[in-house]
Amino acid sequence: MFLENNITGADADLKNEIEDIFAGVMKSLSQLSNVHFTPKRRTKEAGIRTQNVPAIQLEEAIPIGVAGATGSKTAREVFKLDPKAMRDKDELTKEEKRRERANRKRKISSHLKHKEIAQKEKNREQGLA
Repeated sequence: MFLENNITGADADLKNEIEDIFAGVMKSLSQLSNVHFTPKRRTKEAGIRTQNVPAIQLEEAIPIGVAGATGSKTAREVFKLDPKAMRDKDELTKEEKRRERANRKRKISSHLKHKEIAQKEKNREQGLA
């Protein structure tokens, strides 16, 4: 019963039938609107495995004499920095700025020349001349 009322009267059977049809329609709509919902599959619970391992494993310290023999280098030996490369553009002299600009222009022009030559060779291969 939709309204939970006791229906009496001459058309009580008709009203009961209407309520049954309406309940069926509402049930169908509810199923259609929730048809996209699919519950997640059951998975096994994750278990926690414990091992008898110390919480912190420390590396053994290597004696200095042995460390030099293995060929390991210090950071300064691996990464050598030029002090001139570390300077900002404002700190450069006029000649250094000119030199850098000339180098940049030289790189760009050589790149463009190589690109143009490659394009010409590609056109020749295709017969476009």
